[in-house]
Amino acid sequence: MDAEQCARLLEKIAAMLEIQGKRWEPVAYRRAAASLREVSEPIEEIAKKRKLEEIPGIGQGIAKKLYEFIETGKLNYVDQLKKELPMNVEELMAIPGLGPKKIKLFFEVLKIKDKASLKRALVLRNIRSLPGFGEKSEARLLRGIQDTKGKRYPLEEILPLASKFEQDVRKLPYVRKVIVAGSIRRREKTVGDIDVLVDSGDPKRVMQYFTKYPLVRKVLTAGAKKSSVIWKNGIQVDIRVVPDESFGAALQYFTGNKAHNVRLRMLAIKKGLKLNEYGLFKGKKRIAGESEDGIYKALGLKCPPPEKRLA
Repeated sequence: MDAEQCARLLEKIAAMLEIQGKRWEPVAYRRAAASLREVSEPIEEIAKKRKLEEIPGIGQGIAKKLYEFIETGKLNYVDQLKKELPMNVEELMAIPGLGPKKIKLFFEVLKIKDKASLKRALVLRNIRSLPGFGEKSEARLLRGIQDTKGKRYPLEEILPLASKFEQDVRKLPYVRKVIVAGSIRRREKTVGDIDVLVDSGDPKRVMQYFTKYPLVRKVLTAGAKKSSVIWKNGIQVDIRVVPDESFGAALQYFTGNKAHNVRLRMLAIKKGLKLNEYGLFKGKKRIAGESEDGIYKALGLKCPPPEKRLA
């Protein structure tokens, strides 16, 4: 569980409350989500200390929900809101270009409640009958539906774009290091998204550059140290600015696949250590994290090439 997952949960709640017609609650949840993206300490550690309320914008009510989510991986309040709403908010919110106001309008006028009914309305050209919508709006929404199908892209199609972006970021005077991680670094045959890690003393400028990059079609989230966008070809790109002392740990975490990372975490536990994207810890002391090699060496392993980190 990390801060980004918690922030997205709060944004989901804000969207559902807005669809219900609530005025102030959505603002509070979005403010709390923005604060979570500013946090540098692992959110699980803050929760263990019962100090979530000390984060700006997070009161007792929101903190209580976050404790439940962090401890159990789910939140009953979200399930309750889903039952109260007549549409599949999660499915519709995942479509680029659709927000709470449009979802509410589409349901009230056209009874659109999920992706399938939205697609039918688009094919029948019903959307363009609404004020402010036209042929271009329909085309964007249809393209957005395609973007949510879990599409994977051939590596040879995405690698040149990712490499060019990496080169462009590396040229920035306020960037020390930048590496494209994930399935691209593992050189898998297909790619679902692009993960980029940056070491910089000026995260704000990195985020501004990232969200205004020429390939960006839609900004999903724009935080102080983490942001997500959709490029014009439909692929999602996530960027994180990571402190120098944790760069190696983050690179290891965002390069290995799930099975590989679980195996490493279990090995760390057996050695009385704790491994996460911030470093390898013995108690509260970080014993490795600046480099990938240091992480593997501290665990008694040789650092494998990225393409071998599959199990």
